[in-house]
Amino acid sequence: MKLKPWCKFMLACLLFSTMSESMAQGLLSGGNSLKIGVEEDGIYEVRYEDLVESGLISSPTESGTLALIGRPAGLLPFYNDSTMKTGLVPMPILMQDGDDGIFGPGDRFYFYGQSPDVLQYNAKDTLHPFQIQIHPYDTRQYYFVTLDAGCHREVPEAENPNLQTETTIREFPDFARHEAELHNPLQGTLSWLGEAFEQDGQSHKIEIELPCEPIDGQANVRVNAFFLQEEKNTETPCLQMELGKQNLSLTAGTALLSQAYQRLQKDTLLNVSANNRFKLRFSKADADTTLRAWLDFVQISFTRPLEKHQGQALFFRSPEAIGKNSRFEIGGNTDNLRVWDISQAEQVTNQTIKEENGLAAFAISASGSLRQFVAFAPEDARRPLFTGLQKPQDLASVKDAEYLVVTHPLFKAQAEALAAWHRQGQLLHLRGHHHGGLQRVFFRRARPLGHPALCQEHLRPIRFKKAPLPAAVRGGFLRLQGYLRPAQQLRPYLFAR
Repeated sequence: MKLKPWCKFMLACLLFSTMSESMAQGLLSGGNSLKIGVEEDGIYEVRYEDLVESGLISSPTESGTLALIGRPAGLLPFYNDSTMKTGLVPMPILMQDGDDGIFGPGDRFYFYGQSPDVLQYNAKDTLHPFQIQIHPYDTRQYYFVTLDAGCHREVPEAENPNLQTETTIREFPDFARHEAELHNPLQGTLSWLGEAFEQDGQSHKIEIELPCEPIDGQANVRVNAFFLQEEKNTETPCLQMELGKQNLSLTAGTALLSQAYQRLQKDTLLNVSANNRFKLRFSKADADTTLRAWLDFVQISFTRPLEKHQGQALFFRSPEAIGKNSRFEIGGNTDNLRVWDISQAEQVTNQTIKEENGLAAFAISASGSLRQFVAFAPEDARRPLFTGLQKPQDLASVKDAEYLVVTHPLFKAQAEALAAWHRQGQLLHLRGHHHGGLQRVFFRRARPLGHPALCQEHLRPIRFKKAPLPAAVRGGFLRLQGYLRPAQQLRPYLFAR
């Protein structure tokens, strides 16, 4: 579960007329585009009939004019020294048009789509190196199909198909995770938690399915939970987890401070199967106390064989193979198999596969980072969600207004007030160092509040002053991030890129 719809907004976006010529031409400014969404990582298929039904095209068209526009998954950068790309870019596609260059009935193209949640790799965490950063605002990542020959990109072939390898990979690390974002007890942060335990003896059952049996039948299991004691107390609460006859206990420390949250993490090695049913039970010494607990997540990390059976198979290069030329050998069903390197979503490459002894093999050169791949057959492709046609979008080229204000409907009155201030000639005030030409300013809600009415009550117009930027960030983005508080308490921060 994600934040409620009223939370899905950007408070305001101010664009100034001093924009560079390169920014004045948006990738979606040339005509209508078809907006599509995906909810999980994998290969997706768009058919000719989809484009006709949506109204993007009405008859066969040249394949080279079709383009997919998107961006890598993840939130916009929080810190001003981030190197993360923030704009839309052309995404590579695999065109299946019968090699006639015309996209017509029965034709389709494939692309790699990402979940909005971001996979993170932490080599220092040897038990659970893979972690997920859940997107707090949406459950889908969006892409746009448009007609623009200049943005058409095909999935290229990878280099070094005959590479001399140093290691052979037949198994890889994988994980499965349960994390339900159901409660926001902190009321003012992005820290959403899962199942709540408020009564003594209360329990929840969760199920975690693995794509296959672990190689040795064992896996590392991590449980994260939060305890809250609203009144100072010396009792020791406990959260017990059962998997079959195996037990795991998380015990909070004593003498919790008033209104203090205590985060607990427990790691253990358990025997697991493909289907795992956990039972979590909460207990406290005094049933009348205000002590509460919330489950954060349960994660199972294990080693699995490199095999493809039903559907698509996402896999990684083993951490111990980083820095070595590696050969992958894929077992299972390898009919009509394709393998894409999806380590960088905007630079997907197709791997050259060789069939040897019933295995599909390919090689990659050494690199200093984790590499991610997906093995699939065309019939395994998923279908995206088609949300409809979008009109040309090119806010940067608007010339008849000095400012554009974009807001959620709930905050229309505040946006109108902000616009009125500017029309009356009252300059907006911006805190921060500046030099150069200001190009864009974004307000963004940093912390969600508990209720729309509360947001409206605490929201006040934020004052900015049109000012230049440092030369190092000239031509880039400027971001202000602050908390939704009364104006006199607001302390916005300057974020530039």
